[in-house]
Amino acid sequence: RGIVAEDGWQTVDKVLHPSRLEYYSTKPPLLTVLAAGEYWLLEKAFGWSIVDDRWAVVRTIVWTFNVLPLIVYLTLLARLADGFGATDWGRLYVVAAACFATLLTPFLITFNNHTIATCGVVVALYTGLRIWSGDGVFSRDPEGSAGPAPPPRYLFALAGFFAGFTACAELPATA
Repeated sequence: RGIVAEDGWQTVDKVLHPSRLEYYSTKPPLLTVLAAGEYWLLEKAFGWSIVDDRWAVVRTIVWTFNVLPLIVYLTLLARLADGFGATDWGRLYVVAAACFATLLTPFLITFNNHTIATCGVVVALYTGLRIWSGDGVFSRDPEGSAGPAPPPRYLFALAGFFAGFTACAELPATA
C-alpha cells in the first residue's frame, strides 16, 4: 500500500518487512527528509503536486540533488587539482576522469544518494586541506614571508559538517 504500490510509481529502492508486510525505503533517512522539504517548498511556492505535476517535481528534485552537487564536486576537485597538481596534463587528467570516468554521471538521471555523498566528501576534503595548509589555499608561501595566517574558524565547521553529512548520506563513508 502507498504510492509505491500504485502504477507508475514502482521502485527498486524498497525492502519488505517480512512480518509486518510493510515497505521501507533503502534511501538514507536524511535524504528523504531533505527531498520532502524541497517538495514542500515546491508545493507552497508553485502549487505543484507530485501526482498532478509529477515530471516538474521529479525533475526539479533530481536536478537539485544531482546536478548542483555535481557542479560543486567538479569545481572543488578542479581547485584541488590546480593546487596540488604538478603538471597541466595531470590536472587535466584528474578533472577529466572526475567528469567522465565515474559512475556519478549515470546516476544523474535518478534520485540517489551517491551524488550528494560524493559532493560531501570533496567539500570535507577541500575544507580540511585548506585547514591543513594554513588556508594558504594550497599555494606555497614565497620565501621570506611571515607564514600563512591561521585558517578561518568557519572552515572547521564546514569540514566537520560535510564529513558528518557524508556519513549520513552514504553509510560506507563512515569508514
